[in-house]
Amino acid sequence: MSEYKPISEEDFYDKYKPVINHIERKKFGKDVADEDICSYGGTMYETYGEDVEYIRSLCREGKENLIWTIVDGDDGNLIIQTGCWFVNRIGYIVTENPWTERGVHVEEED
Repeated sequence: MSEYKPISEEDFYDKYKPVINHIERKKFGKDVADEDICSYGGTMYETYGEDVEYIRSLCREGKENLIWTIVDGDDGNLIIQTGCWFVNRIGYIVTENPWTERGVHVEEED
């Protein structure tokens, strides 16, 4: 089992650079800001449909280290953690920069 390595939300966004959900982006006009197309500032991919198929395709291509899963933590807080998970998942985030070790997670700040 991996040891947890918490990082701040700010460090997560600065270091890993989440990308805008390109699937949702196509559904909206240019008058809608990226951060307004879906949750997490426009970066969250859903757990169903075309979004999850894209996430699965990244895994098949060996790019799981670009995927982070938003999960409902034991204490009710949302956590963003490395990898593609299915239990308690809320959604996914894809980043420009890969994670290099499992166990890194972001606990949302109030």
